Amino acid sequence: KAILSIVHPYQHYRYFQKKGSHPGSLRGPPAWLPLLYLAKEDRMQALSYLHPLLQALILLLGFNVMSLGLNTRNMRMSEATEFQKRVFARKHYQRGKYFIILYSIGYFDGLASNFFLRQKALFMSSHAYFASISLGLFLLAGKFGKSLTHQRAPDREDYDLHSWSALGGLFLSLANVVTGYSLLP
Repeated sequence: KAILSIVHPYQHYRYFQKKGSHPGSLRGPPAWLPLLYLAKEDRMQALSYLHPLLQALILLLGFNVMSLGLNTRNMRMSEATEFQKRVFARKHYQRGKYFIILYSIGYFDGLASNFFLRQKALFMSSHAYFASISLGLFLLAGKFGKSLTHQRAPDREDYDLHSWSALGGLFLSLANVVTGYSLLP
C-alpha cells in the first residue's frame, strides 16, 4: 500500500530504510525508481538509450575477444608449450561464443526497440543493414572458429577466413556505431 501511494520517489523515505536501523539513517531509493515517475514518452525515450549502451559494452567484449585471438595466434607461432596454446585458444573460443550470443541478442533488441519504442519500420536505415551484415560476419567467424577447433591440422586458409570475417564484423560494427547516432532521439 505504501508503494501505491508514492507521489515522488523521495516522499516516503521510511519505506527505503533498513529494518531495525536508526530512524535517521536512510538507505535511499533504488537508482531505477525515478524512471517510474517520468511521463510515458520520456520513459520510452530513456529506454531507447538502453540498446546503444548494451551494444557498446558488447563491442568492448568483442575487442577483448579479438585481443585473445591475436594472443592465441602469437602463442601458436611462438615456442610456447602445448598447454599454454590450448589455454589461450579455449579462452578465445569461450568468450567468442558469448560475444556472438550477446551480439545476436543486441541485434534483435535493436530491431525491437526501433519498432516498438520509436514506431519506425524495420530495415529502413543503413544502421539495420550494417548490423545485419556485421552479425552475418560474426556468425561466419564463429562457424570458421568452431571448425578450427575440430580439425586436426587446420590450413592457413581456415585461419584467414576466421580472422578476416571477425575483423570485418568489428569494422562494420564501428561503422554501425556512427550510423546509430543519427537514430537516437
